[in-house]
Amino acid sequence: MGRPVNETREYILSGELEVAQLRAQVVELQKRLDFLFRRLEVKYVPELSAEDQLVADALRKGGVLEAVKVYRGQHRVDLDSAKQAVEAIKASMGL
Repeated sequence: MGRPVNETREYILSGELEVAQLRAQVVELQKRLDFLFRRLEVKYVPELSAEDQLVADALRKGGVLEAVKVYRGQHRVDLDSAKQAVEAIKASMGL
């Protein structure tokens, strides 16, 4: 059969405790990274996917309109969704 009810509860509680501890560790690590970035005057820029790199190239060369066209061609989305995605990519590039 399965575990007794009390043992199952303890197992679940220990799992929840472990998740809470891991979350606390992640928060602490994020604080440390933020401190280091500020101290070193470094800005984190996430790496773009290959598809988003094409959009970024279009942004640099032709501007937002060209980038939206490229994005729409890749993802087959409506104009508003493409514009929002391009603006997010643009912001991640610091433009």
